[in-house]
Amino acid sequence: MAKYDIKDGEGIIPKGTTVVKDGAFKDCTGLTSIVIPDSMTSIGEEAFKDCTNLKIIKVPQKREINS
Repeated sequence: MAKYDIKDGEGIIPKGTTVVKDGAFKDCTGLTSIVIPDSMTSIGEEAFKDCTNLKIIKVPQKREINS
């Protein structure tokens, strides 16, 4: 199971993490922003439920490769 940390209000999901489990950050009012790593494939139900101060969610840009 991945361990998630919050530092200065920013949620830290370790690089290489593919899944955030159901309710992982539930009721975490100290969370103000989160960075989703490139490796992420799934975010569980209610992972951020009642995170009332969460204002910023940073997601990686998809890059298309033309061949």
